[in-house]
Amino acid sequence: MKDPRKKGEGRTEKNRASQPHKAPLPVVPAADDIMTEQEVAQLFDVTKRTIARWVEQKILPSVKIGGIRLFSRQLVLHLLYRKMTRSHSLYNQKKDI
Repeated sequence: MKDPRKKGEGRTEKNRASQPHKAPLPVVPAADDIMTEQEVAQLFDVTKRTIARWVEQKILPSVKIGGIRLFSRQLVLHLLYRKMTRSHSLYNQKKDI
């Protein structure tokens, strides 16, 4: 005769705690969330060498996979926003009315 209880029913908290904990799977960004060095350089209107310098100076985080440097679109846009607001605020400070 089958046990009418549902699968897992009757487990105690102790039994659940003794089971190995599975770590959540990492979130993998979509392809459009990743930018190449060339795309970042075009966005900032600078050379690829400037982007490489920003990476060396730890201004712009990146990862290098198979010789190709990749950037998070979100971090790149954040840096662009910071640069825009800084230059705008400097412009307003120097502006003589």
